[in-house]
Amino acid sequence: VVMILEKLCYIRETARDAILMIAKLSVAENEKWSNNATGQFGQLFHIFLPGTVLPLKERTEVLGELINFGDNYRDVVLTAINHSFTNNHFSRSGGPECFGSEKIIDYVPSDSAIYDYWSSVSSILINWCEEVPDVIEGASQIIQNHINSFIANGNIICVKTLIEKLIAIQNN
Repeated sequence: VVMILEKLCYIRETARDAILMIAKLSVAENEKWSNNATGQFGQLFHIFLPGTVLPLKERTEVLGELINFGDNYRDVVLTAINHSFTNNHFSRSGGPECFGSEKIIDYVPSDSAIYDYWSSVSSILINWCEEVPDVIEGASQIIQNHINSFIANGNIICVKTLIEKLIAIQNN
């Protein structure tokens, strides 16, 4: 099933729904292999080689939808947010992008689209932490995972804002 959904992520008209279905499979999953639904789901939120044609802005909207699905989706959404801030060592095996002799190219964002994406995902994370304080621990781990990348990319303002807002939420 995951392999079929991976293919659907390369068709503009079905990509969003395929991502939501992979998320549902991820919630039900009981394995930790990276080639399972959860591993594939996380990759779909990478800035490069995401395995989808869906633009970053629309993937951000999917995150908001998944948060509204409730607590069962917490780990899956945190996984997606963690992957959204990844900015190096991208790789994936080929296959789902091939349709006969046609090979679909993954979505490739501009630099400004990437910074807008990171800003939007940061806002989603902050708002989520305000609504569900239990998410703060996962959000803190994500910042720890990516702080060097934020700084190396000159995105200090984003990480500074994230840290300050999470501290304020935690202190309230």
